[in-house]
Amino acid sequence: MTSETHIERLLNEAKDQPAPLPSTALVSRVLADAATFMPAPEAAPPPAPKPGFWGRILAPIGGLAGASVLAACAAFGVFAGADYGDQLLSVPGLNSVLAGLTDYTDSTSPYESLSLLMSEG
Repeated sequence: MTSETHIERLLNEAKDQPAPLPSTALVSRVLADAATFMPAPEAAPPPAPKPGFWGRILAPIGGLAGASVLAACAAFGVFAGADYGDQLLSVPGLNSVLAGLTDYTDSTSPYESLSLLMSEG
């Protein structure tokens, strides 16, 4: 068995000496072996194509998706305005509100009041 002082002496000697470096032959063999397992370098992806004329025009509203939503909303607005226009003007009190928004007193129907309101705006 070794004594405490013998172990301490061995540890102190190991601390004082620099760490041994591997030989250059070993390093070159390790690097050559690692190179065989490296994946091949990938080619750079091709550059993204520049947007065309319509792509630049539709970009502020979200591209083709935004234009589709805008067209759907416009179509629904035309449908609702054409189909439910009579029901909108039958809302109680709307005629007096529309008549109050215009200073033209000769209007006889809510349509005329609404038309005058739109033309004044």
